Amino acid sequence: MKTTLLSLITFSIFIYSCKTSFSEATESPQMVGNDTDANGCKGSAGYVYSVIKAKCIRAFEEGIEFHNKDFSQSAYVVLSDDRQEAEVFLPLETTINECILQRLDDKQLYLNKHRTMEIVKSENEFILSYKKEQFVVRRTEDVDSLLLAR
Repeated sequence: MKTTLLSLITFSIFIYSCKTSFSEATESPQMVGNDTDANGCKGSAGYVYSVIKAKCIRAFEEGIEFHNKDFSQSAYVVLSDDRQEAEVFLPLETTINECILQRLDDKQLYLNKHRTMEIVKSENEFILSYKKEQFVVRRTEDVDSLLLAR
C-alpha cells in the first residue's frame, strides 16, 4: 500500500513537471536568429545598419579596423562610396549623429558636426579620437589608399 501510494505520488509529480515544461515551451518559443532590429539587421549574425551605406553591413568586414592602445577594443570606420563621409562603429555609447564624419583636409581627415569625433593622420598611423578615447590603425599602403584617396 505504501509502495503504491509512493508510486502514485511520484508519477503525479513527473506528469505535472512534464506538463509545465511542455506548456511553457509551446507558449513562448525562442527562435535562434530571431533578433531582427528596426532596420531588418540581424545582430546575432553581426549585422548593423549603416546610415551612409543605407543597408545592413558587418562593420568588421566592410570597415577599417582601429584599435585602442592595448588592443582590448576595436572600432570600425566605414567609408561612403565617394569617401566624403565616414561612419564610425565604436564599442562605446554614442549616438548616430556623433558617428557620421565629414571629409576635411589632409591633416584632419574627418570630423563630425559636434567636433567630438575626428580622424587625423600622423606619420605612422591614423588616429580616431572620441572624447578621451583614442583608437589607431597603422598606416599601410592599403589603409592610405582608402583614407587619403579623394
